[in-house]
Parts: sequence; structure tokens; C-alpha cells
Amino acid sequence: MMGRSIGSLGRQRDPLDLEFDYFGQTVRIHPHATDAVELEFLQAGRDIDMSALDGVDLSQVDAMAAADQARLVRAMGQATAAAYRAVLDALRRLIHPDDWDTYWRLGMENGQQIRDRMSDIKAITTAVVESTTDFPTGRPAASPTGPETTPPASTADSPSPAPASDLEVAMALERGRPDIQEFYLMQVEDKERAERDARERTARDQRQLAAAGLG
Repeated sequence: MMGRSIGSLGRQRDPLDLEFDYFGQTVRIHPHATDAVELEFLQAGRDIDMSALDGVDLSQVDAMAAADQARLVRAMGQATAAAYRAVLDALRRLIHPDDWDTYWRLGMENGQQIRDRMSDIKAITTAVVESTTDFPTGRPAASPTGPETTPPASTADSPSPAPASDLEVAMALERGRPDIQEFYLMQVEDKERAERDARERTARDQRQLAAAGLG
């Protein structure tokens, strides 16, 4: 027995006609680029197994036994490889196929780092959203400066520090790698943005109910 159809879903969209200047050459954006690429990029980060960080004392990372350090290095290496794959996959779905080689070559010739490539992902998806909705997102295209990751020195009167979060531990382990640190920061930014949007939706619903005398 077949279920009851709810009709046809999906919205036909015209191919995008967007481009950007890249070190003196024009690079086209993929005609079917979508902001969902960034969503998948962020989801790839959330899927990375960080269980090896469980119970890690942030202040004692450098003093850990060699075997424990090796375990963490191996876990972070796997996370780094997953981050690189996510960046490449996202960019290939945002850059026009015929311009991909040009984009990648120019970036390599001009010393672009992984962090720069992630900034490109943000900038392109932001442009795609604005082009398809005619509404500015208000999101900055450039990557924000990462927060200071070195904890302040404690004093005798200072309270015991809170347990380090996965983000703090990951960023401490990736000292000197702002590109990988930025990957973790993007996950946190996305989570905070989703939580903020949820709060705003709840507040908006409550105002509407109150206006209707149902609050």
C-alpha cells in the first residue's frame, strides 16, 4: 500500500552567474553552488571522532607519557586529514569545474594556506545566499581572528580552572596551526549561530502568541 502523496517538493532555480577576482584572474562560482555546501562542511567537522581527547588535562599535554602523546598526535592527525578532505570537497562544489585548476594553481602560486581556503568557502556561500535571496546575510566573509588559547596563569587565590573543553584541548594540541584551529572555531560558530537562531525563533513565536492574546 502506497502512502498518500503530499505533492511535488523542490524549487527550480536558475543557474548562478557569479564570479570573483583571484590574483588578477576571474574565477567563476559553480552554477549550482548552494549554501548547503557549508552546512555539509561543518557537519563533516562534527563527525570527526574526538574521543581521544576525553580526560585530557590541558595543562599537562607536554608532560604526558610518550604513548599518550602518540595517541593524541594520531587522533589529531586523523582530524587534520578529515578537515583537509572536507575543505577540498566543499571548494570543488563551489568553484566552477572549468575554473577549478586555475583557482587551485593560483592559490598555490600565491601561498594560500588552508585557513585562506576556508575563508573562500565562507565568502562564496555568503555570496550565494545573498544572490539567491536578495537579502544581505550580514556575515563577514573573512575569517575572524582566533581567540588566545594560552590560559592565564593561576594564582593561589584563583579558583580551580574549569575542565578544558574539546575545543580548548584541540586548539592547544594544534598550536602553530591557525588553519586547523579555524576549522574547530567554525564548528563552534555554527553551533552558537544555530542556538541564537533557535532563541530568536522562540522569542518571535512568543510575541506572536501574545499579540493574538494566546500568550
